[in-house]
Amino acid sequence: AGAPHRPRRPVPFAPRGSAATAGPAGVAPDRMLPSCGTGSTPRPSRLPERTAPMPIEARLHRAHGALTTLTNGRHAWSSDVDKTLGSSDAAPDPHDLLDSALAACTVLTLELYARRKQLAVTDWRVEVSHTETKADDGRIHYRLQRRIHIEGALSPEDRQRLLEIANRCPIHRILTGVIEDHSELA
Repeated sequence: AGAPHRPRRPVPFAPRGSAATAGPAGVAPDRMLPSCGTGSTPRPSRLPERTAPMPIEARLHRAHGALTTLTNGRHAWSSDVDKTLGSSDAAPDPHDLLDSALAACTVLTLELYARRKQLAVTDWRVEVSHTETKADDGRIHYRLQRRIHIEGALSPEDRQRLLEIANRCPIHRILTGVIEDHSELA
């Protein structure tokens, strides 16, 4: 019943000012904004669509309670729920995985920035916690709290800039943007 699913390749995103941004296919001239900085090369007013190179697959192992194996085709990891929910608590639960995505992305983004700027950071630690409440209309309010610990000889200005960079990490931007979840039966 049709061709097998093949993941779409990520859309390349050229840096501002490169020849590739002078008129990207599919972006009408009236959808272009002037470039920031000294050049006059226009840039798209919207980000190109990006898709994961490989979908995440989850497989439940009932013989082990609710232990679930996840894979993206290159790596495998696990998730589980605690014993009060009928499993063995053998791996992080899905909330831990969501929170850890933000923690990992934050520390990796900061490390890459610090390396590029040659900042005197000696260690990073990011703690992410969450609270979850239910509103009267039944909607869930999920609040994430990040605490970023930075060790090293840094000025107050460098520390403030690192907080700004932390808020630019891709997962933070996704979580504070518009998220849509579409489900279908296969």
